Amino acid sequence: MQISKDYLIQKKKELKGAEFLSGFSKDDKIYPIITLTVYFGSEKWDAPRSLKEMFPSDIEDIVLNQIEDYRLHLIIPSEIEDFSIFKTDLGKALKYIKMSDKPDGIKQLRLDENFQQMSVDTIQLINEFTKSNIEIPEEEEEINMCVAWDTFERECTEKGRREGHREGVLSTLTELVEKGILNMEDAASHASIPLEDFKQLIGNASKI
Repeated sequence: MQISKDYLIQKKKELKGAEFLSGFSKDDKIYPIITLTVYFGSEKWDAPRSLKEMFPSDIEDIVLNQIEDYRLHLIIPSEIEDFSIFKTDLGKALKYIKMSDKPDGIKQLRLDENFQQMSVDTIQLINEFTKSNIEIPEEEEEINMCVAWDTFERECTEKGRREGHREGVLSTLTELVEKGILNMEDAASHASIPLEDFKQLIGNASKI
């Protein structure tokens, strides 16, 4: 960095007039920069991909032809077929995001040898955008995904059982209220939810 700064200072001393003000001479060249936008959703991208796509359809061609079209260079998980093009764990994270939306996607990943070990940073990224809640042991930099997925699967199964049990309790209480066996206040108390929430639950059930 210091070499670059020293070079620019020395070079500017050699420039005259307008070139001195701009810091560039007519012989200077610059390298192109491509801005990439990473979309971390599992759904398909359905928004505009360029400036012109954001214009209303009644803009005349004579106007459009005078306007530069700035396109988004998007990285979209659902559109990627070959994740081996990525040289970092970003590829793993994007593949996980894509597969998380498929019925047997996680099962397929468990059989993928590239997913046997993953960095903590990658797991944190996956948890943030897929709400997977994969457990991250303290003071670990690499995670054994075989162990992590076994733990994750047990937690999901237990959560499903708890939610299934709770759904059954709410359904029974709703039925008792509708039959006049139990009043709403007592039912809400048994369900451990606010009375207004239980009233809404009853209202939604009556619409089905």
